[in-house]
Formats: sequence, C-alpha cells, structure tokens
Amino acid sequence: ASNWQLVSGFRLENTQLDYVDSNQFRDKIDDTLVGGKLVLEYQTEQSGLWYASINRGYKLGGFNPDQRISDDRRFFAPEYNWNYELGTKQFFFEQQLYLAAAVFYMDRTDTQISDFVTIAIDDTGATSFVDVIGNADIGKNYGLELQTRYNLNETVSVFANLGLLRAKFDRYRNGQGEIVDGQDQAQAPDYTFNAGIDWYPSDTLSIHIEADGKDQFRFSDGHDELSQAFVLWHAKATYELNDWQLSLWAKNLFDETYYVRGFGGFSNDPRDEYAFPEPYYQIGDGRQIGVTAQFVY
Repeated sequence: ASNWQLVSGFRLENTQLDYVDSNQFRDKIDDTLVGGKLVLEYQTEQSGLWYASINRGYKLGGFNPDQRISDDRRFFAPEYNWNYELGTKQFFFEQQLYLAAAVFYMDRTDTQISDFVTIAIDDTGATSFVDVIGNADIGKNYGLELQTRYNLNETVSVFANLGLLRAKFDRYRNGQGEIVDGQDQAQAPDYTFNAGIDWYPSDTLSIHIEADGKDQFRFSDGHDELSQAFVLWHAKATYELNDWQLSLWAKNLFDETYYVRGFGGFSNDPRDEYAFPEPYYQIGDGRQIGVTAQFVY
C-alpha cells in the first residue's frame, strides 16, 4: 500500500435572511458560501505522519438587532479565511517520546470582530452599552503548536504543550466611529502553554500535576483593557479500588488572581457622578478543592 494519501472536502452553502423591525428597518442577506479542504499525508515506516493542508472556512454574516444602532452598523458581512498548515506526529526512542508539531498561517477577509457602542440614557451622563459585531478589512494569524510527552520510566511521564500566535487585523471603523489602522486581535495571547507530570507509584494510585499559562491579551476589539499574563497550577490524586475511583483534586492550587473578562474606558460609577473612566474586570475562579467518587463498570 502507498504511504501517501490525499484527502479532500467541499462545502457549498446558501443563506437567505429577511430582516424587518418595528422601526421599519429592512434588509436582506443572500450569500452563497464556499468552503473546503485539501490534505496531503505521508505515513512513515515508524508509524509517524507528515501532512500539509489547505483549508477554506467561513462564518455567516448577519444583523445586529438592537434598534438603537445606526442603520449603517446593523449589517455585518460573512468572513472567509484561508488556513495553510504543515505538521508532523512522530514517536522516537522506541515510543518513549511522542512529538506533534504544526506551523500555520491564516488569512482572514472581512474579519468579524466583537465591539460595542455607547448610547446616552439621560442627561446625567449615564450610558447604555450595546454589543455589536463588525468587520475589519484583513486579519492575519500565524504561529506554531507543539505537543510532547516523554515516558521517563514505567511509572513517570512528563508532558509539555506550547502554542505561539501572532494575530492582527488591519483597518477598521469601531463602534465609536473611530478609524483603527490595525491592532492585535482580541482573545489571542502571544503564547499559551501546558506542562506537567503523571506519576503511578502503584497499580492503584496515580498523581497528576500540571500548569496552564497564558501571555497577556486584549479582552475585546472595542477597547484596550488587557488580561495580564498568568500561570495556574492544578493537581489530582486518584485511588482505584475494584470498580471505584476516588479522586482528591485541586484547581488553581495557589489561589492565583486572574481575569477572564474585562471592559474599560468608560464612566459608569454614580458615586463620582460618572466623571472618571475606569476598567471593570471579571475575576476567574479561585482555589477549588474537591473529592470525586466514580463507579466504573
């Protein structure tokens, strides 16, 4: 049998949407979207794999339904992206080491981004915030993904996973009408990693320790508030007895303070008469410790 394999796929979709609201705003969408993939794979004699792929994906366009938004902000276009990837999955040293690596480049057209507009409620300065989806001209994402696991011996293995990413978009008119020439995409840290150890001191006991980390990243495309870089540690000890598994676990073991959402650059505190812009954050879960019992049959 040949070690080479070519995989292809094709998708054609037509979307039609008629929209009308109580303010008699009318518009319609009639989009025909084309996607697909082409993957070339090579299987090595040592059960390894090399591959190269080209994928074309899309997101549907749509409407922002809030009637307080200006008509020219109500519609957002579909997004297309081309993704090019080259990667491998291999075992080394008599299957002691597993390695998976991939490099990728993504070209996004009419990049859909999350934004907001502010609307005055009354003459006190209080405002209402309305989420909107808009389109930037071009988005470019590229990076590297790496997965490794190494068996030190029959009872201990270590693993490390790394992701590197650069993600930017070009010219965009934001919800406030300002022209943004280009900036980092939201929710796109420059690096992420996960690393840890699995230890099996006996046939019935296992111990798992890992760390998850992220670089700083923008919370939203519509403002400049950042999540700071952070590392979270987790641990779990599992004891097996016949058909039962009893686990003692801890998440965010060192009770790290970190933010999962943020919003900023506006005045929303009546105590200072809405005078000073300030950020607002949603804090992630603190330390959690628990016990889980499972019956496995």
